[in-house]
Amino acid sequence: QCPSNSYAPAASSACSCNAGYSGQPGSCSICAAGSYGTGGTSACLPCKTCNSSATTTGSCGAGSASDSVSCACNAGYIGTGIGASGCQQCAVDTYQSGQTCQPCKVCAANALTSGRCAAGGVSDVVRCSCNAGFVGDGLIEGSECQQCSAGQYETGGVCLSCPLHSTSLAGSSNFSDCRCDAGYTLSGTSCVACSAGYFKNSSGPSSCVQCPSNSYAPAASSACSCNAGYSGQPGSCSICAAGSYGTGGTSACLPCKTCNSSATTTG
Repeated sequence: QCPSNSYAPAASSACSCNAGYSGQPGSCSICAAGSYGTGGTSACLPCKTCNSSATTTGSCGAGSASDSVSCACNAGYIGTGIGASGCQQCAVDTYQSGQTCQPCKVCAANALTSGRCAAGGVSDVVRCSCNAGFVGDGLIEGSECQQCSAGQYETGGVCLSCPLHSTSLAGSSNFSDCRCDAGYTLSGTSCVACSAGYFKNSSGPSSCVQCPSNSYAPAASSACSCNAGYSGQPGSCSICAAGSYGTGGTSACLPCKTCNSSATTTG
């Protein structure tokens, strides 16, 4: 019969130490806690030692026949979980995803960055949002941030066109940045033409102004002109004297024809 803590299959010529033991039959020693033995004459082997940043599952008690210890790196770390170098923490600006550390988002120029990935993070906490007057996803590897063109304004992440007969500077971010052209004034959300007899000489929200006396302006005018029969500048239009005529605008009064003494004058 085999000595204690050893065995032999049928028709054997020798015994072997049981699993969980090591040595020679007759002096088989139990494997200590923290180790295991496969039996026979093999020495006891150390069970896995998990990294300090890993979670340990299972244990090896005295007389273990196999290594039942499992190691898994904690959240924010990657690696086998075994031994002193078994878990590496994901660095700042990266986060743990499965068994890799992935880079966190990088915001593009003209974008606002909120949040930053700390070392050992498990999710990308970076958020990118385009500045006012710009649209896009804000990501340096995405659509970035595109400036709204002149004649547009940004609202809710979209570039919208200013009303007809108005314009805006590139990168505008409010409807109020749209300025009605000269000759047009704001009515609600539309730019409407100044009526005949009124003018507006600059862009912006100001109202149309009535032409001075003895001057006129067609609809949508940016300036007035002296009436026909007058000359000068609006606000100081002078009537053409007898014997002269004026075509209006800023043209000077011109002398009327003088008929020959042997001619008949009409008019």
